[in-house]
Amino acid sequence: MSSHSIIGSGAIGSALAGHFASKGIEVLLANNRGPASLEDLVRKLGPKVRAVTVKDAAKADIVILAVPWAAYTEAVAGLAPWNNRIVIDASGRGRSTNRRSRSQGVQHLGSRSSRQRPPK
Repeated sequence: MSSHSIIGSGAIGSALAGHFASKGIEVLLANNRGPASLEDLVRKLGPKVRAVTVKDAAKADIVILAVPWAAYTEAVAGLAPWNNRIVIDASGRGRSTNRRSRSQGVQHLGSRSSRQRPPK
């Protein structure tokens, strides 16, 4: 069975965690403030949701990044390579009007892949 995690506990992250829990799916939830800051939210969402550190959440088989685009780089800094795990970007970067920021984020996420891109 696959493990699931959500990095980000704002509107999107907490809504996704609630949906997972309502379907009986265990999910790890993390934010940049640490697990203690999620106690009330986790209690509200139920026993299928567990607060963890960002580093622990990043080890799940399926990771959903639900952080604001401005916080994206900081949210994934220092994490181990994804090693063929599924990473879903729910950061909303497509709504950004800053083309340079969007391209840097794509490169940053791409550089975290365990697969090497073929040379151009």
